[in-house]
Amino acid sequence: MKATELSKRIAVNGQDYPIKPRHISRNIGDAFRKRIYEQVAEVILLICKKKSLDIWKPFALDEVYCLYSRGGILCSLDERQKRIIDEFATEWLISDDPGGLLYRVTDEFVQRCIGSSPSEEFLCELENNESVAAADASPPLM
Repeated sequence: MKATELSKRIAVNGQDYPIKPRHISRNIGDAFRKRIYEQVAEVILLICKKKSLDIWKPFALDEVYCLYSRGGILCSLDERQKRIIDEFATEWLISDDPGGLLYRVTDEFVQRCIGSSPSEEFLCELENNESVAAADASPPLM
């Protein structure tokens, strides 16, 4: 398996993952090649943020179906729209639940979202970390 294929399949789990749900802005732009996929990703991101701003928690596709149909994106969820969400799940999510009911975002999902739409907070943290690293790398003053 190629490294890029593997990164799609790594479920994001736990508090140690450096990119948090709060680090990604709501509108994720064109991170997933199709606007309809971006809409699904934005709903998933909203669900993740409602569960926790600091930890990527698992969620059910039923939560996505429900919020997608009520979230102002579409008036109702028909079979075609459900199929789009299922396609998205196959490509960008992973289920490590024995019953297959709970899903997690993958590293690839998070990387695409943060690459397309980092929050201001994330950019500030990144800038601060780079400043600290640069100060640590500079020679001592005499």
